[in-house]
Amino acid sequence: MNMSNVSGKINCVIFDCDGTLVDSEKLGNQVVIDLFAEYGVVVEPDEYRRLYRGVQLLEIIARLEAAHDVKTADDFVPRYRQRLDAMLEQRLQPIPGIHDVLARLSLPKCVATSAPQEKLRLCLGVTGLRPFFGDNLFSSYDINSWKPAPDLFLHAAQTMGFAPAECAVVEDSPVGVAAGLAAGMTTIHFNHNSEHEAIEGVVTIEHMAELPAVLFDRIL
Repeated sequence: MNMSNVSGKINCVIFDCDGTLVDSEKLGNQVVIDLFAEYGVVVEPDEYRRLYRGVQLLEIIARLEAAHDVKTADDFVPRYRQRLDAMLEQRLQPIPGIHDVLARLSLPKCVATSAPQEKLRLCLGVTGLRPFFGDNLFSSYDINSWKPAPDLFLHAAQTMGFAPAECAVVEDSPVGVAAGLAAGMTTIHFNHNSEHEAIEGVVTIEHMAELPAVLFDRIL
C-alpha cells in the first residue's frame, strides 16, 4: 500500500462504481468488443482495457470507428445498453470485500460514475450495495461532464455538503484518479491486480480490505 499525498481529515467518501464497487468492466468491455466484431473489427480485451478504461462510451465508439475506418449504426448504443443490462443481471458480482468495507464505514458516502443512472442503479441493486448509498448517486449524464474533468466529483461533494478537501475519492481507473486529483480531493487508487503503474500523488491499494486503514486514521 502506497500512502503518498494523503490530505487531512476526511468527512465524506466518494466511490466510483465500475471496477471499484462492482466487477462490471469486463462485461461492458466484452459487449463493445462483440458489437464491433459485427463490423469486422477485432479488438483484444487487454488492449481495450489498457486504452479505454474509464473513458466515456461515446468517446470509445468514436475512437474505435476512427481507428478502424468504420461507421456504426445509430442503434449501437441502445443495443449495447440492452445486451449489457441482461449480462449484468445474470453475471455481475461485487468487488471482493466491498460489502464489509461499506458496512464498517460510518462516514457519509456516495457514488459518482460516468455511467448513466439506470446502469448505476441496476449494478448496485443486483449486487446488494444500494442500501449503503441510498439516493446519494451521481452520474456524469446528470451534469453533462465526464472524467478526467473534476466536475462530477465537485458536484457530488457540494450536493453532499462537504468541501473538496474533506472528501476522499476511491477510483480504479487512471482517468478517474486524474479527476480526483483535479478536484483537490484525497485520491485513493484501487489498483487491483496491479494493472496500472503507481500514480504519483495518490494513495494506492490493491485490495479493498486495505481501504479502512487508509480512511479510519483520518476520520478523527
